[in-house]
Amino acid sequence: MPGDNLHLDPTSDDYQVLLRTIYGQCDGKTQALQMALAWLIKNRADRRGTSVFEVCREFPCWTGTDDNQIDESRRRSIENWLYWVYENPDPTEGALYLYDNTENRCSWPAVCIGGQLFRKEP
Repeated sequence: MPGDNLHLDPTSDDYQVLLRTIYGQCDGKTQALQMALAWLIKNRADRRGTSVFEVCREFPCWTGTDDNQIDESRRRSIENWLYWVYENPDPTEGALYLYDNTENRCSWPAVCIGGQLFRKEP
């Protein structure tokens, strides 16, 4: 099943698109939030039986563009942990959905990371 490997191949399309999706969605955000997004993407790919690439292309950072260019220092910052991210426990607890938590409401079952709510169900 796609996404079952603990390590991502840095030369693969999945890795490259995941890297650019994390940058496009979470540039300037905490590493914890970036890692949580990587897990959410993996969870969706595993649940659907699709590739990380396919899930990533659904995110708004890809709307109207085929390329999210990354500053080299930011690329290195994400690459420092991306290869190993799936060796760690899933901080989202299997979440498939992400919501903005600007009002700081965590009244329904969710994991709060970096101002975002991660949930298993919508």
